[in-house]
Amino acid sequence: MAAAIAVAELTKRLGGSTVVDSVSLEVPEGSVFGFLGPNGAGKTTTIRMLLGLVHPDAGSVELLGAKGPAIRSILHRVGAMIEGPGYVPYLSARDNLSRLLAAEGVRRRDRAAAIESAIERVGLTNAANKPLSRYSMGMRQRFAIAGALLRDRDLYILDEPTNGLDPSGMREVRRLIQDLAASGKTVFVSTHLLSEAEQICSHVAFMSQGRLVAAGSREELQREFPTEVVLRISWAGQVVSHLPVRVLEVNGEQARVAVLEDRLPDALAELVAAGISVLGFENGHRSLEEIFIAEVGEGFDVR
Repeated sequence: MAAAIAVAELTKRLGGSTVVDSVSLEVPEGSVFGFLGPNGAGKTTTIRMLLGLVHPDAGSVELLGAKGPAIRSILHRVGAMIEGPGYVPYLSARDNLSRLLAAEGVRRRDRAAAIESAIERVGLTNAANKPLSRYSMGMRQRFAIAGALLRDRDLYILDEPTNGLDPSGMREVRRLIQDLAASGKTVFVSTHLLSEAEQICSHVAFMSQGRLVAAGSREELQREFPTEVVLRISWAGQVVSHLPVRVLEVNGEQARVAVLEDRLPDALAELVAAGISVLGFENGHRSLEEIFIAEVGEGFDVR
């Protein structure tokens, strides 16, 4: 499968610190690619380098088959929403979007249909004539997404698209991303919300402190971090550190522990031999949060 985005050894230093450190990854065409990491991990800086807004200190970027200066010639095929979108505060959403289309050379008579479609898709129809200075953070976020959707693109790059949205708005954005993918588009979405990525992403990459720590399809990551079975066991302060289990939760006289699927027979035998009763089990899998923690030992703002 061809790559919509390919970066190699991408590096950026700011103020004596390396904020993006030798990042290499490929985003397959037609995928929903989750670019995951805590705030400050280097996600936005990487996205700015993809779009030519920040010049890398080292490494290369390929976007929709174009490299180097040629990337400028294909940017009309990319819809982007970056953290902190610019706008004219005293103009309405409609007028701001019209300015964006004018900057792309779209004639005035051809703008109205595109603007109405984008506004409707992000749920701003009833507020489209208000000046953006009166918009809440969530409404400004919807406006920024509308800007990325103004024209039909091959690739959409969305930086924290659900930031500031209420749960209903977050669901709408997830559905929108899924619709884009279903129509054959590639969506590269950065987020620090792992629960969000669990629901919509076919591929993921984890960033931590400027470095890429894991990347691949969901299936590849599940193979690399095998499925676990969760057991409910009796608990009376027993020491299980020598057993092939991982304690998830202790609740009074019971506990939940995780066991790698291929170690389950041995673990059951050792638990019974240690006098620990197995009270039940449930099928489990490594969530994206658990995979990330296994790699770098950090948590996320998970909703």
